[in-house]
Amino acid sequence: MKERSAPELPVLHRLAIVYLMLPVVVWLVGWFEWWLGIPVAALLVCALRRPLSGSWRPRAPSAAEVAALAVAAGVVMMTAAGGVFDVENSDWTEHRATLLDLGRYPWPTYLPDPLAVWRPAPVGEAPAPPPLLRYYLGWHMAPGLVAHWFGPAALGWAVPLWTWAGVALVALLFTRGCRGRAVAVALLVLFVFSGMDLVQVPALKGWEWVESLTERNGWHAFLYHERGLVKLDSRMRVLMWTPQHFLPAGLYALLCLQLRRQLRFLAVLGVLLAAAPFWSAFVAVGLLPLLVVLVRENGVRPFLRWPNLCLAGPLFGLVVLYLTSGTMDFTRGWVWEKHDWLWLARVLPFSYLTEFLLLALLLWVVRPALRREPFFIAGVATLLLLPLYRYGGGYDLQMRGSLPALFLLSWFCADTIARRGGAVVRHGGYRRAAFSGLVLVLGVGAPTTAAELARAVGGYGSFRYEHAGNTTLVDLHPGWRSQNVARDVPDLLRWLLREPASFPKRRPPSEPIARSVFDVYLDGGRLIYVKDRCTLADITLREQRHFFLSVTPVNPADLPRHRRRFGFVKLHVWALDRWPWRSIVLDGRCLLGASLPGYPVARIVTGQRWRGGRPPRIVWKTEVAFGAGLAPARVPSQEPLRRDPPSRQEVD
Repeated sequence: MKERSAPELPVLHRLAIVYLMLPVVVWLVGWFEWWLGIPVAALLVCALRRPLSGSWRPRAPSAAEVAALAVAAGVVMMTAAGGVFDVENSDWTEHRATLLDLGRYPWPTYLPDPLAVWRPAPVGEAPAPPPLLRYYLGWHMAPGLVAHWFGPAALGWAVPLWTWAGVALVALLFTRGCRGRAVAVALLVLFVFSGMDLVQVPALKGWEWVESLTERNGWHAFLYHERGLVKLDSRMRVLMWTPQHFLPAGLYALLCLQLRRQLRFLAVLGVLLAAAPFWSAFVAVGLLPLLVVLVRENGVRPFLRWPNLCLAGPLFGLVVLYLTSGTMDFTRGWVWEKHDWLWLARVLPFSYLTEFLLLALLLWVVRPALRREPFFIAGVATLLLLPLYRYGGGYDLQMRGSLPALFLLSWFCADTIARRGGAVVRHGGYRRAAFSGLVLVLGVGAPTTAAELARAVGGYGSFRYEHAGNTTLVDLHPGWRSQNVARDVPDLLRWLLREPASFPKRRPPSEPIARSVFDVYLDGGRLIYVKDRCTLADITLREQRHFFLSVTPVNPADLPRHRRRFGFVKLHVWALDRWPWRSIVLDGRCLLGASLPGYPVARIVTGQRWRGGRPPRIVWKTEVAFGAGLAPARVPSQEPLRRDPPSRQEVD
């Protein structure tokens, strides 16, 4: 059958393709020179014209579709994307900074370099170009465009709306073909699907897990398993912490599964996969086994169309050139290079079994046809192989690359329970027992999702992007800075990127608000700590030199609800390695930044304390009072270096 005579794709799948490719078109037009970005974007639109052709006439949604849309809206509002719950999610510090940087700086997004302020270029030498925002921006690009046009306040509705659209498409594709109660069962499996952390964590951690139950968010700490060997997160955890990985994994996996023999889809599959790293480089790796399955089932001929042959290569090259620009020094290596073989032989099989293998074996018994299903075999093989190699600081390749396979496994579970459960139960025998075991295993994994939701509800508050301050990606944790910011951009990429109207600059304050061991400057909504002739020992926690910052708001009602509830009128931040402290050490000069809250601040007390002895002593300390907002009302005299033990009020 020729492509022109092939049936048109369903509207739902066409919408999913538009959702995946729209950010790529925006990126091409907005970031690259007109002679490159516009022609490539035009070719991309022409390539997608045939798969997207067909009737777009809207129709009344069915009851199942309305239910999926409503559940997707509720799930998104439970995440930090809604701006109400889970506001203390640390990963969202990075997401929000990325969105704000896309909205407030010209495209392509070059970031203000704090080192250029405190370490200017020598006389007669050209200053180094500012760092480039380098990240897989598929999820960020559309809300970033809205913020670019209408300001940061627009992110308050653009982020939840764009995230809801993606989650709704995943939910609709996942429940496609279900009717009645089967829709509710499929949606439950989609969002509750998880490994058996309730069994795995206590077995691997021993009695250590009992202590975690007494902590705040104790059940979440109990079920937190990222320190294990096989790290396969639950669906809700991935959505709550990293929606930029959840959405492409679900959409790409379900498109490949449900359009596996559609010629119009196969004719542009190379283009779609070439854009996948722009959404998530790790998810793109997890999609490769699915491509192998599609080639094996359909042969090579359906893929030999001009979009795949002429456009996929250049598009993939642009994406890879952008994502690999600058330094990429990530942890990598085989698991046996880090762990003992005897320990691997004891832990690895048990981790496999509790995370996914028991589910796969039960599905294999309940549905014998899956033994010959290529997607099922490819998914299980991917989950077996990915944990053997580590890439990224937090096992990123394993956790994110496994998402397409996990979506397929959850889809087979939902299809078995929601659509084929009655036939299996009537069949009786060992298949009925395996079906009951399948439901039981999914139920054992449900507390992981429940603990994640409880943690999100505990982080109830309010976040407004227009009050987020001036923190950029450059100011964040060094791990995020190395992953998201490129300093040594290749000349080829700089030549292809558009020249922005102006590079962002940051002018230092004229005078510090306090002088001591560190000079303290006020830069917008941040405090900058600067010291010359500095070593890592001056700021590292190993030397027990802890920075502290006590913030007193003008209006105590601005504090989060849980702080008002327990009577914490002040906001204390002590540890250097936690938000909002960020540090840079270069050429014997230390530069640290601490972000102040977005609400008006009346007074700050900051300094360093030495914790090497007993009792701890104050190394240096200063107090600054402010009027309304962040404008300093007065600059008090610097408190001298103290040698006597601090009072209990100062320590607490």
